[in-house]
Amino acid sequence: MKLKKYSSYEDYVSEQTELNILKEDNVFIIEEEISQICDYIKEHVERPDFGICHGVRNGYEVKELRKRLGFNIIGTEISSTANKYPNVIQWDFNEVKPEWVRNTDFIYSNSLDHSINPTLCVKAWLSCLKKDGVLIVCWSSAHVGPATGGDCFSATLEEYESLFKEYKIETKKVTAERCLIFVECK
Repeated sequence: MKLKKYSSYEDYVSEQTELNILKEDNVFIIEEEISQICDYIKEHVERPDFGICHGVRNGYEVKELRKRLGFNIIGTEISSTANKYPNVIQWDFNEVKPEWVRNTDFIYSNSLDHSINPTLCVKAWLSCLKKDGVLIVCWSSAHVGPATGGDCFSATLEEYESLFKEYKIETKKVTAERCLIFVECK
């Protein structure tokens, strides 16, 4: 696992914001992931009513998951561009709002590689989940390269999975280059 160092938290936020603005129209999630996420939640989470998607740029995944699952789902984005999109708030996903703790049915992110400290970030996200909640993290082969630009860390699939070693996980291949890691919080 390779982790990028920042001279300050402000430098981290600035870099993430600049990257968000440059890539604001880009969408990373693909249809197969949306389908697998919806199927998994319907099968494994009893009576879900609240979910969070972290690092959503333009909120595409929030819109799609809300439409398909039919309950309250919000997105977070560190940049002020968040305010342009419905159901997206400006928020550093490394942090937790008190009202989310043990009150969230699922958290999804394909942006864990943008975390300033992935180990602490994962612990923060898991603290938000209800007893039968699930954390869903997308890994792709693009996450293996050097930790440069806005990508704060890089890791193999096995290194990603090791972040969740204390929990029951299920890894499902989406394409040859992409996997979803489902982490159950029982």
